Amino acid sequence: MKKTALNIIKKLKKVGYDAYWAGGCVRDILMHREPKDYDIVTSARPEEIQKLLKDTIEVGKQFGVMIAKVGKYHFEIATFRSEGKYSDARRPDKVFWSDAREDAKRRDFTINGMFYDPINKKVIDYVSGQEDIKNRIIRFIGNPNDRIKEDYLRLLRAIRFKNTLKFKYDKRTWEAICSNAYRIEKVSKERIADEINKMFVDKHRAQVLDDLSESGLLKFILPEIERMKGVRQPDKFHKEGDVYVHSLQCLKSLPDNTPLILVWAVLLHDSGKPDTISYPITKNDRIRFNKHIKYSAGIASKICRRLKFSNIERKLIVWLVKNHMKIGDIPRMSKIKRRRMLMDKRFPWLLKLFKADISGSKPRDFSLYDENVKLYDQVKKEYQKELKKPEFKSLLKGRDLIYHFKLEPGPKIGKILKKLEDAQLAEKIKTKEEALEYVRKILGKK
Repeated sequence: MKKTALNIIKKLKKVGYDAYWAGGCVRDILMHREPKDYDIVTSARPEEIQKLLKDTIEVGKQFGVMIAKVGKYHFEIATFRSEGKYSDARRPDKVFWSDAREDAKRRDFTINGMFYDPINKKVIDYVSGQEDIKNRIIRFIGNPNDRIKEDYLRLLRAIRFKNTLKFKYDKRTWEAICSNAYRIEKVSKERIADEINKMFVDKHRAQVLDDLSESGLLKFILPEIERMKGVRQPDKFHKEGDVYVHSLQCLKSLPDNTPLILVWAVLLHDSGKPDTISYPITKNDRIRFNKHIKYSAGIASKICRRLKFSNIERKLIVWLVKNHMKIGDIPRMSKIKRRRMLMDKRFPWLLKLFKADISGSKPRDFSLYDENVKLYDQVKKEYQKELKKPEFKSLLKGRDLIYHFKLEPGPKIGKILKKLEDAQLAEKIKTKEEALEYVRKILGKK
């Protein structure tokens, strides 16, 4: 990719145009990080880029932005420009072709406003980005309020860059974020979700949450989390603090490479507590959160829908939240019910959520977690061993269900076959005739 990006620069320069790498890749080069992509800026106009590079996509030709396809790589190539007003707080009403200096001034942060000439190995820096990288500072270019009003999503981008890079905020930048936090409501939910997810996959996700709260952004994008603040918990189980502090500690305990879905489940597992808190009436009673699991699952579903998560993502997050307390009942379950729970493909995720929940609590007691790990390993071995037995053979196939019960191919058949497998392993059914009768009962057919 780097070699191809260099060849594009050479091609543009060969016919007399100025051309540089721009933005995030320059920042990464200066920080000795591997760039994920190489954006290019040039004095060539969009139609000139099209003639020279042939295979291009007009993603924003009116704004001077083209995508060049070279082999398996795609490169964003933009013409040097300055911009007019932003009526929609996302795109400029007008653009004006300009030079590199003017182009740098319209960008968001100083660390993203530099250019690099890969041929002469020279940094072109009109915004003091190199100094801010050296001092590890996130600073808007020019007037912070003007940069925010051009695109309100920059409020979240500032939080993301500060935390993923482990920088600190310039004073005027932080003040502008706080005073403009309410503007984030004007940004589409999809764009907000995309930024939050980029922050939550990073290991500094807990600090991100604190920054979102302190800046005032959290109450506009995730008010359900902000309301956890000040919601007391029983000292016997939660000496760490209120529901918000507990959730923050749970996030801190997650490993660096935790899947995004699990991060959301951990964040939302106690989101129903503010709605269900009841205070002690007698001296021997304690603070309780009856039915908080039901409320938490409902809130999780609502947030997932609001942020436009896929149905698969939403269902898994809700299932994890809904079952995060059930894991404590596993040792007391019947053998079949326990096996069904432990062999659910989602159970390893639930186990990780349970571990995070314990890790975010004081005092910490991992005895029940350890017991469940042992049960999981034991049942997994037993289950696999039984399935491999020569005498074990599925009594019915999917085609049998379609033929005998006129069922349509789909998830329902898989669920029935799973129930049949459990019944067979429990020796409730032993013949094909017993299996057919079992299915009739499941379907409510005579």
